[in-house]
Amino acid sequence: NAKHYIGLFFNHMEQEGSQFLNLADFHGSRGALQSQTRGTHENLGGRLREEIQFDSHWTGVLGVGVETSNVTAQVRTRKAPETFSVIDVDRNFINVAPEAALIYRYSPDLQVHGRVATGYGTPAIGQLTTTSSGLSGNNTDLKTQENVGLELGMDWRPFPTLALNLTGYYEFFFNEFITQSPGAGLSAFTSNAPRAEHRGVEVALDWRPFEGWRLSSAYTFNDHVYTEFLETIGAGVTLDRSGKEIPGVQRHILNARLGYESRYYLGGWIEANWLSDFFVNNSNALKADGYEVVNLNLHYSRDLPGPYIRGVSAFFEIQNLFDVDYIASANVVADTPTDTPANLATTKQAFFAGPERSFWAGLKLKF
Repeated sequence: NAKHYIGLFFNHMEQEGSQFLNLADFHGSRGALQSQTRGTHENLGGRLREEIQFDSHWTGVLGVGVETSNVTAQVRTRKAPETFSVIDVDRNFINVAPEAALIYRYSPDLQVHGRVATGYGTPAIGQLTTTSSGLSGNNTDLKTQENVGLELGMDWRPFPTLALNLTGYYEFFFNEFITQSPGAGLSAFTSNAPRAEHRGVEVALDWRPFEGWRLSSAYTFNDHVYTEFLETIGAGVTLDRSGKEIPGVQRHILNARLGYESRYYLGGWIEANWLSDFFVNNSNALKADGYEVVNLNLHYSRDLPGPYIRGVSAFFEIQNLFDVDYIASANVVADTPTDTPANLATTKQAFFAGPERSFWAGLKLKF
C-alpha cells in the first residue's frame, strides 16, 4: 500500500520600506527621505513524497523538496542633501532537501518513529542589505543556512487516561544564521556560523485521572553550541567561538497546566511556566535571568441549539498571577573589543521586561 504526493509552488513578494526625517513640529510632519528599500523575493519549487505501508506495523516515508529563489533589491541611503548611496542586490539560490522516516506501530497505544531530514534557510532582503555596523550596506556574501537532523521518538499510552510522548533530536547546522543587534538605533545584522550543533529532548504528558480533570505538561531541553565559528569583532579582532552556547536559546523550558471542566459548562485551569536563563551574546558573558510565571483562567463554554448562534464561550484570565518582575525576552547583542565583565550589563540594550499582572476577559460566539 503506497501513497504518492507531488506539489509545485510559486510565490512572488514585493517589499518596499522608506524612512523619513521627523521634523519635530509636534504634528508628526514628515521631512526628507533618509533611506528606501525596494525589492522582490521569488520562490519556485516542488515537493515529492512517497509513503509506503509495508504491513500493519511498519510504514516508511521518502521525500524531497527542491526550491530556487531569487532575491533582488535596491537600497538608497541619504549621504548629503539630494545625494544618495545606492546598493544593488541580485542573488540566486538553489536548495534541495531530502528526508526519510520509518514508523513502527506496535499497537494503537504504542508507536515509535525515526526520521532523518534536511532543511535550509534562504537569506531575506534585510539580511542581505544590512552590514555588521547595523547600517545599510552590501551583505550579499551571506550563504544559505543548511541543516541535517536526526530524530527518534515514541508515543505511548500505557493507560487509557495517560498519554506520554518522548522525542530526542540531534541536528548539524552549516552556515547557520546568527542575527545580532550592534546597538541602540541600529538595525540587526546577520552572519553565518560555519558549523553548529543543536541537540535536545522533548517530553510531553497528558493525564486525565478523574472525570473533568486534566493535567498536561511539556518539558524541552535544548543544547545548542557552535562547533566552528571564528567571529570578527571591531577592527580585525577575531575570536574563536567553538564550544560556546548559541545565544538566545533557553536550555530548559517547562509548562504544566491543571484544569477542570464541569458538567455545568464551567471550567478553569492554572498554569505554571518555567524558563531557564540564557546567554545573549556569543562570548557567553551576558545572561538573561530565568523566570517562573503563573497564569489563571476561568471560563464558561457551551453549544447552543439555535439556528444562528451555535455556541458561546466567555473567559476571565489573570496572567502573571503573582506579579513577578522578569525578563520576557532579549535581543542577541554583538560583542565589541571594549567589553568587560563590569560594563556588559550597563552598555548593552538587550532586555525586555515582561508584563506585570494583567487581567483579560472576552466573549466568543460560534455561528
